[in-house]
Formats: sequence, C-alpha cells, structure tokens
Amino acid sequence: LLGGWRGVVWAEVLQGSLLLGAIIVAAVVLVGAEGGVVSVIQRAGQTTPQKILMTDSMSELMRSYFLYALVFAFGGSMYPQIIQSVYAAKKERDLRRSVGMMDAKDVIIMLCVVAIGMVGVVSFPSLGDIRSDQILGLLLGRQTDQIYWVVVLVFIGAAAAIMSTAAGVLLTLSSMVTHDLYRHFLRPSATEEQLAWASRVGTVVLIVGVTLASLQPIATLWKLTIIKFELLMQLYVPMILGLYWPRFSTNGAFVGVISGTLVVLGMTVVGRESLWLFGPGLLGFLANATASIAVSFVSKQSAMERKR
Repeated sequence: LLGGWRGVVWAEVLQGSLLLGAIIVAAVVLVGAEGGVVSVIQRAGQTTPQKILMTDSMSELMRSYFLYALVFAFGGSMYPQIIQSVYAAKKERDLRRSVGMMDAKDVIIMLCVVAIGMVGVVSFPSLGDIRSDQILGLLLGRQTDQIYWVVVLVFIGAAAAIMSTAAGVLLTLSSMVTHDLYRHFLRPSATEEQLAWASRVGTVVLIVGVTLASLQPIATLWKLTIIKFELLMQLYVPMILGLYWPRFSTNGAFVGVISGTLVVLGMTVVGRESLWLFGPGLLGFLANATASIAVSFVSKQSAMERKR
C-alpha cells in the first residue's frame, strides 16, 4: 500500500533473485538424490512412458507444442504488470538488457521445473491432477532431515515469488480499476487523495476475493495458467491494430475483445479443449481479429479517433 512502484520493483529484484537461486538448488538436490538425470529419465520411462516419448500424431504435436508456443508468446507479452515495468525503464539500453536477462532466466527456470517434475513422476506416480500441484512440497518433505537448509531456502524462494508476482499484479490491477473505471466513469474530477484511497480499497477487495477463490481450486495450476494466457492473448489484437491501422476504432476493439473472451470462456465452461488443431485461445484470437476488423470497417470513427 505504501511502497509504490519503486518499492515493488526493488522487492521484485530481491525476491526474483532468491527464487532463481532456490529453484536451481532444488532441482540439483532432488535430481541428485534420485541418482542423477539419466537415472530419473530411465525410471520415468518405465513408470509413465508417455511423459518422455514424443507423440507420433502430427495434430497432437501441433496442439501440444507449436500452437501452445503461440498462445504463451502472445499471452505472455500482454502481462499488464510486465508492460508497466517496461514503461518504468529509464533508458532503452536498460530495457534491452533486462529483456535479454529475462530470456536466459526463463530457459534456466523451465529446465529446473521439468527436472523437478520428472523426479515427481518417479517418486509419486499416482498423484491426482489437483494434488500434483503440491509435488515440490511433497518431494522436499521427504528430504527435510537430510537437507533442511535447502528446504527452508526453497520455501522462502516460493514465498518470495508469490509476493513478487502478487505485488506487481495487485498494483497494476488497482491502478486499472482506479484510473480506467473509478475516475473515468464514477468521479472524473477526483483528487489525487481520493484516487489513492480508491486504489487502496480496490487492492484490499482484490486480495480478499482472490484468497477466497483459491480456497477451493477448480483446476490444476497448469490448466489455470493456460486459461490465463488464452485470455491475455486477446489483448494482442487491439494493441497491434491500434498501433498500425489508422482505421481501427474503439468500437472495433471493444467488440473484438468481448468476442474473443466469450469464445475462450465458452469452450472452457463446456470442457472443449480444441476444435481441430485450434484451442480456445487461438479460436478466440481469430474471432477477436475478425470482429475487430469487421466492426472497424462498418462503424464510423469519432472526430477524436480520426485526429489521433
């Protein structure tokens, strides 16, 4: 509530560094305790061979790898809190350097996560979907007596990661609620003090709502992550068209985002994971782009939009 954006950025630097160190240590220790990488892969192949074998179906390969890569690329580039961090960079050189470090960090973290997951397949092969989200805690719980300091480090790193992401997301969401909704529709003449209080109240409401929702998980973290990226990628269409197509209109952006969002939510609710090769996110993306372009062609731009 009090630290502001600078406080969030410095906290993320420290917490992110702690997380990176913790996940590397956890992967090395857990894989080593099971006899090394080769031993883990061989045992995983005997327990659940589908975890390590490449699919022989071209459509499954497209859905599982290539099209997911598009969803994560488009959705990941639309993270509101990351975009806000981008705008906070003082110099373009700093921005380029941080993006380069972020790419390297993602490769390292993903390798560690996959390695820990393979150890989980070997150690707890019969976990259900929801319980599989607890695999890191279950694996570390078995090692507490031997590597107590590693367990403490990893859990501190996990807590730091949660706090870092939550701080950035909450600050960004409360800013959106305050400036895009409260000031725009409710109190256009609000003072800075009133906006600050609206932001604080919005932050508390968001924290309480998300906490209550998390008490009864409805899907695995992986499934929720996919849904998140499928929804976020719907913001990519209005950003690109808004930057490079002079004819693009506010009405087109609004109808397009609503169309894409409804497609994603509709397929998710009915349990439809794909239509031919395309998952909900990409179908929503196509519906979004089609609706945005069509409405922009048939609707008139306002004088302000034409001027811009």
